[in-house]
Amino acid sequence: MKIMLASGARAVGGAERATLATAQALILRGHRVAAVCPAAGEWNAALRAGSIQAISASIGGSLNVLAPILLSRAVKQSRPDILMVTTSDLWVWSCLTPRRFRTPRLVLVRHMELTLPPRVRRLAALRADALVAVSRGVRHSLLNGTAIAPSKVHVIPNAWRFPPRERIPGQAERVRARILMGLPPAGRWIGFLGGINLGKGICDAMAAAQAAGALGEVHLLVCGTRDERHQAPPFDQLIRTFRLNGRAHYLGHLDDVVPALTACECVVIATHSTLREGLSQTAIDAMACGTPIAAYGLSGVTEVAGENDPAAMLARPDDVRDLSGALIKLLQDPKLAENIAQRGLIRVREFDPATMASRYERLFTELIAAPPPA
Repeated sequence: MKIMLASGARAVGGAERATLATAQALILRGHRVAAVCPAAGEWNAALRAGSIQAISASIGGSLNVLAPILLSRAVKQSRPDILMVTTSDLWVWSCLTPRRFRTPRLVLVRHMELTLPPRVRRLAALRADALVAVSRGVRHSLLNGTAIAPSKVHVIPNAWRFPPRERIPGQAERVRARILMGLPPAGRWIGFLGGINLGKGICDAMAAAQAAGALGEVHLLVCGTRDERHQAPPFDQLIRTFRLNGRAHYLGHLDDVVPALTACECVVIATHSTLREGLSQTAIDAMACGTPIAAYGLSGVTEVAGENDPAAMLARPDDVRDLSGALIKLLQDPKLAENIAQRGLIRVREFDPATMASRYERLFTELIAAPPPA
């Protein structure tokens, strides 16, 4: 079958990385995948680097009234069986794009648990052939208080982006990873992959690292982009505020997170409840690397780590003191950290790309085979 991705994204975030992994998994099964996206930006470049045809069109933005025309042109050019839309602004425009005999089938994908406006969800209920939620929490946010038929919403979790390790890294391997990245080799290391982003909890992670400093030499490794949409303090200012001089290190965006996750004794996930987590890709990545996790117990984290005997130390959401306590327990109890990491290596295998691709493939096949609705 032929699938067209539609996204108004320019930057590459967790949703885009998951979308790219989905596309590549479907390509491996013999399906043809193309994408329509803005010409400028990291997302267009990432698609091309992933050997996916990128059709450039000015489709981003919630006020871009030309988007339905541009989408319609891309559909006529490629004639896909499935139009798979992954950004909320394009949910609206794709629903308003004319489709002859409801072809291609329209599939809307949601990666975030934040509730969409009721009008957007009503439009999706009327025009989409199916909606994909990456977690049960996201599914609940789509169905809550709207007329979307539950049978239209399918939960298909994202998969790991690299094969899980066979065993937990030893301390010597973690030290080697730091040296190769040009980081100080000594001390205990905490990883935070949320970037300079208040909603992702950069201040909470720094406060937890500061509290963990009572154990001795503790470093915080921060990776990820700076949130340009909301004001966040400069990294140097954060270092001064939390008195982490010489112990906080910012590497920015990393295409390959494996060395950073291997370098750390634990990873902290501090996303605030106001932002939520659709399905925590950081948790999946950390578990695949055999690195234990301390995290706020949001549903997007617990769905990855598990609710019974979780593969993470879970803290009360938005409670910095509780998060600090969970982090300190991991750092001062190697046996506990090893048990958590081992559970992660077992659980992460549930997020297999082949399983994810099969679910998408089955959904798309059923949609194409079904008669178009009136």
